[in-house]
Amino acid sequence: MELYQHMTTNHMSPTPHAYALLMRLCLQRDMPEACQRLFKDLQRRGNRPSSENYALMIESLAAEVPPKWEQAIELFDKMSRSKHTTINADTYNALMRVYLNMRPFDWRVVYNCYYEMRRRKPRIPLQWSSYLLLSEAMRRGRAGKVRRMIAYVDAWMAATPLFSRDFWVGCAVYTTFFMLLKAVGTYVGVKVVEGAAWTGSASESKLG
Repeated sequence: MELYQHMTTNHMSPTPHAYALLMRLCLQRDMPEACQRLFKDLQRRGNRPSSENYALMIESLAAEVPPKWEQAIELFDKMSRSKHTTINADTYNALMRVYLNMRPFDWRVVYNCYYEMRRRKPRIPLQWSSYLLLSEAMRRGRAGKVRRMIAYVDAWMAATPLFSRDFWVGCAVYTTFFMLLKAVGTYVGVKVVEGAAWTGSASESKLG
């Protein structure tokens, strides 16, 4: 913040990128209100906020207790209508953090936000951090295991470069896992059938 004061004292106007660095520093120091003041000062000086500035501002609203989710959504909508900013994964991540801190908490709100990002045109490259936010929401909301597995596989497929080494390693791991799962299921099924058959035979012997 000393740098910011030095620049303003000497009538130097920080760039949006410089503001973003200062805003991020405020968030790291758990100073969301200072981050919001910087964003407003950026606008007051006639600068056009960048996508990074918007994302950090939304993140600061998520860090409030309680989170200012209405302002965050309003800011997100304003950004969506602007022709000068681009919504990216960082923007959606910031909004998902707002929803994660909402009370009462509903994991489906985070889920819908995540899949809105996944369906958005033009396509937004998925960051693994986006999936981790979704995963945290589903874990806290006790979402079904099948839904969680589908979300994980979808995120892994989207975030892993096709035909890369990690892609083939992942395919091998999943194939092995499901083959083992099938083998265990078959083994248990056979044992259950054998047990039932043995019980039936024993009952017939007693009756005889």
